[in-house]
Amino acid sequence: MSSNLRHQVEGIIRNRIAMSLAGGRTFALAAMGMCSIAAPLILGILNPCAIRAQPGQPLPKFEVASIKPNKSGDVRTSMMPYPEGRLTVENNSLRQLVRPAFGVRDPQITGGPKWFDDDRFDIVAKAEGPATRDQLMLMLQSLLIDRFKLNFHRETKQLPVFNLVAAKKGVLGPNMSGHVPGTGTPRLFPILGPPGHMDGSNATMQQLAASLSGATEDRVVLDKTGLTGTYDFTLVWTPERRLLPPGVPPEVLENAPNRPPADGPSLSTALQEQLGLKLESGRGPVPIIVVDGASRPSEN
Repeated sequence: MSSNLRHQVEGIIRNRIAMSLAGGRTFALAAMGMCSIAAPLILGILNPCAIRAQPGQPLPKFEVASIKPNKSGDVRTSMMPYPEGRLTVENNSLRQLVRPAFGVRDPQITGGPKWFDDDRFDIVAKAEGPATRDQLMLMLQSLLIDRFKLNFHRETKQLPVFNLVAAKKGVLGPNMSGHVPGTGTPRLFPILGPPGHMDGSNATMQQLAASLSGATEDRVVLDKTGLTGTYDFTLVWTPERRLLPPGVPPEVLENAPNRPPADGPSLSTALQEQLGLKLESGRGPVPIIVVDGASRPSEN
């Protein structure tokens, strides 16, 4: 990894992904070296629930978009959504584009052309005006359909999952409390943090479950807590090395502020001791994106 990129990654972790609105200025930092959904460097950025347009409503579209092949051979990728309505993508495969566009993980994607994981693309796209992250992902869906000729259908399968449940009914852990409206700094993403450290602010349990899906190996996490409303919390655990994002040297994470201790609790233990929640193995309905076909886009 180049010295410049290393400093970028370290800066992102040091500043705790300061994606917030402050004084009219918007700060958006990229999680360099992360895969879009699986084990992201900054949890919560691209771990939404399944993203769909409102029934009967057409998908929104970018006003302008440029797509170019990336033949660098680099393993590092980035995707940066900006609230002013801009999306920049570097070195993403079509699979890596489908994941955030539809809000799914690798086990939820089947099919695809032979070049699905191999060909890489850079994208610069702009909406007509300000847009939320979910709106930008719907526009990305449109872009994939229009420019990549993405042909897909949706299925729901009963698959192994983790159910997020309350460890003891009506009792929250010491690191979690109900969000008090008007408190905290408004920010674009309710759950932030490097691997092994989650800070939640005004976050729903569904959002927590979605973020936890990025910290487990091959199962989607479903919210079965029955907890409504939003919460503030801090969760710290020691992630397994094999689940950390690719392309990031170990020393970057090891030297990061708020890094988890080497002998810290597992995710399961931390959830129960700190948040009063636990993961239970089960089977449940998981949305699947079946890619029936796609074509390489023309360069422009």
